[in-house]
Amino acid sequence: MKMHLGALGDQASFGTSFSCLNGPNIYIDHHFLAAGGLTIEDAGEVHIGDNVVVEAGAVVAQDLPANGVFAGIPARKIADLANDCG
Repeated sequence: MKMHLGALGDQASFGTSFSCLNGPNIYIDHHFLAAGGLTIEDAGEVHIGDNVVVEAGAVVAQDLPANGVFAGIPARKIADLANDCG
């Protein structure tokens, strides 16, 4: 996966059926967890911060800040995470 993205941090995990348009435009920091069915619409650059969880079936269309849980279409923050995951 790392070779297909612009950047992929340590301890990143993807569920089944991940899709994107242009992987080199995606930058994912450390401690990332994505449930199945994640889509990243990356017509431009998309940055995902440290300590991020993305729920099943979410569509990420913009940057996701660090320390959060995101869900929906488009993905929105639904909860905060403590900044001690690393």
